[in-house]
Amino acid sequence: MPAQPIHCLPVLSAIASITAFVLVSREVTEPYLDEIFHIPQTQRYCAGDCYSWDPSITTPPGLYLLSAGSLRLLSQPCTPAALRATNLAVLFLITIPLYALLPRSRPRRLAETATIASFPLLFFFANLYYTDVASAAAVLAVYALADRDRHWLAGLAGAASLTIRQTNIVWVGFVLVLALLRRLSVPDPRLVNASLRDVPCAILSAAQSALRRPVIVLRVALPYTPALLGFTAFLVWNGGIVLGHHEHHAAVAHFAQLLYFLAFASVLLFPVFFSTRTIRDAFAYGLSSPRRAAASTAALLLINLVIHCYTIIHPFLLADNRHYVFYVFRRLIAPVPIRHALSPLYLAAAWAWASRMRGAPLLWSLGFAACTSAVLVPTPLVEPRYFLVPTLLLRVQLARADKGHGNVEPDARLWAEWVWYTAINTATTALFLTVKFRWDGWDGWMRFMW
Repeated sequence: MPAQPIHCLPVLSAIASITAFVLVSREVTEPYLDEIFHIPQTQRYCAGDCYSWDPSITTPPGLYLLSAGSLRLLSQPCTPAALRATNLAVLFLITIPLYALLPRSRPRRLAETATIASFPLLFFFANLYYTDVASAAAVLAVYALADRDRHWLAGLAGAASLTIRQTNIVWVGFVLVLALLRRLSVPDPRLVNASLRDVPCAILSAAQSALRRPVIVLRVALPYTPALLGFTAFLVWNGGIVLGHHEHHAAVAHFAQLLYFLAFASVLLFPVFFSTRTIRDAFAYGLSSPRRAAASTAALLLINLVIHCYTIIHPFLLADNRHYVFYVFRRLIAPVPIRHALSPLYLAAAWAWASRMRGAPLLWSLGFAACTSAVLVPTPLVEPRYFLVPTLLLRVQLARADKGHGNVEPDARLWAEWVWYTAINTATTALFLTVKFRWDGWDGWMRFMW
C-alpha cells in the first residue's frame, strides 16, 4: 500500500470515535447496564453529596470525582451524555502515553498510536460511562512516565490509578520492578537467546543487584511508596480488595482465565500478531525436535488439566444474554467435550506468542506473565474488559520487541490492524444500537455489548 495515506489514520480514528459517540448518545439516552450504578453516583457528587455511596459499586470513585469536578468547573450539567463525554476525552488523552511508549524509531509512530487507541474495547467503552478506559489510560501513564525516569509523577499517576481500579496496584508494581531493573542495569536476555536455565539465573541476578545497591532501590521505589501504602491501608480498612458485593467476587483459583486471555489477545491482535512466518516459527518452536515435541505434549496435558480442574462458570455468565461472553460460554465452554477440544488451539497460540515475542526481554516477559496471572486468576467472572490492560501492554511490547516480522510491509500491517479494529468497532456499535430486545420485569431496551 502507498505510504502517504497512512498519515490519515489519526484523523479517521478521531472521526470514527466521535461519530460512534454521537450515535450512542442519541440512541441510548438513559443509563444502561452498569451505568445505572456509575452515573447516579457521579450525579450525587455533582450535586455536592460526597457522603452517599451505592454499595453495589465494586470500584473506587476516582472516575466519578474526575468527571464531577471537570463538569462543575465547566459549569456543565452531569447528564449521561456529558459524563460519557469524559470517557471520550480520556480516549483521546490515552494517545499521549501510547505515543510515548512506542519506540521513536517506529516509522509511523503517530499512525500506530491512533490505531492502538482504536482498539475495540477502548473504542466501545469510550461511548459509555464505565471505568475501563480511564483505568487503562492511568496504567499507561504510569508506564510511560516511569519509562522516562519521571518516577515522582509516575508514583502520583499510580496512586490516581488506584482510585479508579484497585487491581491496578499489580501494574504499578510491574512498572516499579521494570524501573528497578533498568536503573540497576540488570542483564536481561532476549527470549530468543534464553532457555529455562536462564530463568532462575536472571531472577537471582536481579535480586543480587538489588541487595548490593540498596540506595538506588530506595531512590527509585520511594516515589511509589504512597501508592503502595495507600493500597495496604485500603485492604485493612475494607477487609479485602473488592468494594461491594464481596460474595460475587470472592477470590478463586481460576487458571482457565489465562487460556481465555491467550485466545482473546490472539484474536484481537490478529493482524499485528499473525503472519506466515508466525505459523512456521510457531510449529518449529513446538515440534522442531523430539525434546520440544515432548515438552509440547506435556503442555497439552497441563492445558487439559487446567480446563478440567479450573474452569469456573460464574452464575452471572449464563444468566445475562446481553454480553458476547454468554454466547461464547454457552456454545464453547459449557459443553465439556468442546472446551477440551479447544486445547490444541490454546497450545498453538502459546507457540505463536512465544515465537512472536522472542525479541522481548526475559524478565519483562516473566513479570508480565506473573502480573497478568495475579489480575486474572483470582477472578471468577470472565469479562473481556479485564483483559484490556494486559492486551494493551502486550501490543506496546510487540512494537518495542519488533525487529521486522515476516514479509508484510509495516504500512500494510498497520492498515490491516486499523481495518480489523474498525470492522469490529463498526459491527459491535451497530449491533448495540440496532438490535434491541426486552426482558420481562425490566424497563427499557436490552442491547448486546462486550
